Amino acid sequence: MTPTGTAPSASPAAPGAGGGDGGGLPVTGSNNVAVAGAGVALLMLGGVGYLAARRRRTRFVA
Repeated sequence: MTPTGTAPSASPAAPGAGGGDGGGLPVTGSNNVAVAGAGVALLMLGGVGYLAARRRRTRFVA
């Protein structure tokens, strides 16, 4: 005697495999472009500060 309705699947569903769009991995890391841009901006700001301080120094000539 065969039961009517849906037949059970041959393999059980994997844990956490409940629907969704499938496909790619979730984005869990930081935005590397933003971190690199902030680093470049800080380097440039430091360079400008160095040049400004160098120009403002007074030199004593005897």
